[in-house]
Parts: sequence; C-alpha cells; structure tokens
Amino acid sequence: MTGLVLSIVIATIGVVGSAIFSGLETGLYVVDRVRLAVRAGRGVRNASALEAEIERPERLLSALLIANNAANFAGSLGVAAILSTFVVSDWWVVVLNTIVVVPLLFIFGETIPKDLFRTRADQWMLAFTPTLVFIRRVLTIVGLVPLLGIVAKIVQSLIRSPQGIDPTARARVSRLFRESAESGALTEEQLDLADRVMSLRRLTVAGEMTPWRQVVTATESDIQRDASRLARRTRRSRLPVLGPDGRVVGIAAVQELLLGGRPVEDVLDRAVIRFSPETPAMTALELLRVDRRPIGIVEGTDGRPLGVITLKDLVEPLLGDLRAW
Repeated sequence: MTGLVLSIVIATIGVVGSAIFSGLETGLYVVDRVRLAVRAGRGVRNASALEAEIERPERLLSALLIANNAANFAGSLGVAAILSTFVVSDWWVVVLNTIVVVPLLFIFGETIPKDLFRTRADQWMLAFTPTLVFIRRVLTIVGLVPLLGIVAKIVQSLIRSPQGIDPTARARVSRLFRESAESGALTEEQLDLADRVMSLRRLTVAGEMTPWRQVVTATESDIQRDASRLARRTRRSRLPVLGPDGRVVGIAAVQELLLGGRPVEDVLDRAVIRFSPETPAMTALELLRVDRRPIGIVEGTDGRPLGVITLKDLVEPLLGDLRAW
C-alpha cells in the first residue's frame, strides 16, 4: 500500500508539474511586456523579477523545457507504477500506460493549462514568478541549463544562414512592440512608427544621402560674381561651396545669397559637419540635431565629397515623405 501511495504522489506531481511548466511556457510568450514594465517601475517585486528573467528568454525556455520533460517522465513513471500494482503482465502495463498517460498529459498537462495561461498570463505569470525563478536557478546550478544552451548554440551555428535570426536587443525590442500591439497595448500606427525606428537603426548615411552628382554646388568666386544667380539654380535652402581642390570648404544659405552684395565670409558657414558613408543614420541625425545644422557632407576616405545628407533625409524614414519641408 505504501508503494501505491508513493506512485500516486509521483504521478500527481508529474501531471501538476507538467501543467505548470507548460502553462508558464505559453505565458512567457503572451505576457504583456509593456504592462509588466509598468508594474516593475511601480516597485512590484514579482514584476521586476519576471522582467529580469525575460531579458534572457533562451535561458528561461531551456529551464522550462528541462523541467517539463522531467515532470512528464515523473507522471509516466508514476502511472506505470500504479498500473503494475494491479496488472501482472508487463505487456499490458505498457499498453495501458500508453492509453492512460498520453490523454492525461495531453489534456491536463498541456492543453488546459496552456489555454488558461494564455487568457490569464498577466496575472498568473506574476503569481508563479517565484516558482519560475527557483526552478531556473536550481537547473542552472546543477549545470543542465548551461549545457542545453551550449548544445543549442552548436545546433544554431550549424543550421543558421547569414540572414538568420537576429539575436540582438533590437530584435527583442521589435518583438516586444509586436506582442504589445497584438494585446491591444499599442495601435497599428504606433507599431508602424516603432518598426520605422527599428529600421532606422540599420540605415547608414550612404543609403539616405543625395548623391554628389545631383547636388548643385558653387565656388567662392561664383558667390562673389553673382550670388543671386546661384540662388536661382537650386530648390534647396543651402549650397555646398567648393575650394580650388574640389573639396567642400563651407555651406552657403540661399536666403543669404538672395540678399546680394555681401562678402563671401558673411554668407559662408565653414563649420561643416562631415560624415563617412558608413555612419549610422541615427548617429548622423543626433550630430546634426545637437550642432543645430540642417545639412552635412558625406565624404570618402580621401576627403572627396560623395553626397549631402540633410535632416529631412534622415527623418523621412521615420515620418514618410516630407514634400513640404
């Protein structure tokens, strides 16, 4: 009788454990990260702990995978022990174990808890956070989580293409925005703007600049001869001014040129911001904003101009076409 009671306890622990770990896995995917961040900011301890765990989802998923498999094994072992108490034939034990365990674990250990956690993720994930953290720490200390992580990295290195999954923080933030939109925390317009921000971080000035062959330029002697004629040659508000060697020595405002009859030094701004073609668009935007400059020059390693980049060029990937700039 003692053996039967122990078998029932093991089977119960296995099924309940499978239900909890399966539900936590689903809850991890659907929990509203924005609401979680708000609660963490308000000092809710479980929210802060869960947010910290979610920062490394691969570690958390590894722990849940190991724990869920261990629970399934315990449930199967317990049911088999119960059946062996009443059935003499080993063959019938195997058959009945399959008939009983598969529906039991599938319904009560997988389907029902996953559905419950899917609809109550924001509340239940916080309630089970201490359990989740404890399990993850134990499995990490015994070495199972690090071992599974190493195996996963080896497999990923073998099957991942050069255009594979981006594991960076940018990808995680983008996924966070999409999950928030699906839960209703963000509108489609806000999600679209967030996607544009994420895309902007991958852009460089070389892809957004106006090529040099399309840029209207002037020389210092041109400004001295007929500044107003130069102003009529372009629709832009500023002109790059070239020195004798063909390199940019300054920027002239068309408005200043239209006034006419002014010395070159009065209309020429020699504090030019220069970028290499590989400069990230976000970096260029920040530099122009801080220095309050509307335009910068993109140059090669030899100092030759390759194009011009303006604030308009840099904000259009975020806001769309700005024809009335």
